[in-house]
Amino acid sequence: MTTATMERQRERIRPVEMTISASTGSIRMKGLPAREDGQPPYIRMLISEDRQKLLVQSAKKKMRYSVRMVTAEGDPDSYVIEKCGLFIDRLYRMMSWDFYLNYTLAGAPSELENARGLLFDLMETTALPYERPIPRSARQPVPREWAERMV
Repeated sequence: MTTATMERQRERIRPVEMTISASTGSIRMKGLPAREDGQPPYIRMLISEDRQKLLVQSAKKKMRYSVRMVTAEGDPDSYVIEKCGLFIDRLYRMMSWDFYLNYTLAGAPSELENARGLLFDLMETTALPYERPIPRSARQPVPREWAERMV
């Protein structure tokens, strides 16, 4: 077995972490393998409401309902899907999740209804409070004690 083949097998086995955020309308995936050409992958997500599972499959560029992930800033091992609020809204309502929380799920390679991909159990989540970034207008350009002394 070649080194490249062994590396691909390790990437298929390692767990993938997904964080879903209703407040930003984005999904972040950490540990998802890149395409063979090194570019961010195209994926599609399938939900099984009766089993409460989410399946993420790799997809081709022109495949129906495929979405291209974008490399996250500052973390080359993470990918992000932005502006997917409709999908997230449906998922939050289906699962009765709190819209003020982010949810993290762990996925592993598996199969759901004869479809292979990464399987996430929607019942096994970790809820995290959403930390709002401080708006730029509210940030102080200098510490307060300095601002009082400035003319």
